[in-house]
Amino acid sequence: GSLSFRRKVKYYNGNLPENVVQFGDEICMKDGDAKYTIPYDKIKKIKVMDHCIFLKLQDGRNFGLPNGPFTKGSLQEMLALLKEKCPLLKLPN
Repeated sequence: GSLSFRRKVKYYNGNLPENVVQFGDEICMKDGDAKYTIPYDKIKKIKVMDHCIFLKLQDGRNFGLPNGPFTKGSLQEMLALLKEKCPLLKLPN
């Protein structure tokens, strides 16, 4: 999985790299030089935090998606998409 948020801030001396997340058939995430593809059916749990949304995968990996600011869309639209793509998971309203 990716670095924890606090470790990432320390690792990059506060200058975090651009984090790009795209939603389509899968979640595609680019975090600095790292690239990840996350199939919706592999998401086991979703937790909304103050600074990000954590996705816990079936294989034990965790990913933090930023919960803003968004270039396109909003946090509510992202949560609605996750509810649609992961109907068995409990998500906040």
